[in-house]
Amino acid sequence: MNNVEKLIIAGVSAFGPRWQSDTAAALGVSDRTIRHWLAKKHPTPSNIPGELLEILKIRKMEIEEAIAFLSQESDPVEQTEPGVTK
Repeated sequence: MNNVEKLIIAGVSAFGPRWQSDTAAALGVSDRTIRHWLAKKHPTPSNIPGELLEILKIRKMEIEEAIAFLSQESDPVEQTEPGVTK
């Protein structure tokens, strides 16, 4: 797998279908740089896969924290039947 393929897989996995801007921000580069790498106008630097791995680890941790937060028991006041007002 080449660096462009890694960039696409990691970007989509971390940020979803509109991944290019968020991936660029996370890497500290411009959207244009991402597009140049994708079009192979410029080579993707060799450090990018390692940086993408770190971004994925951070996103995973954020998602796990959100899952844990949402999995906690809800406030009893919040537990009402659908359509019932408080």
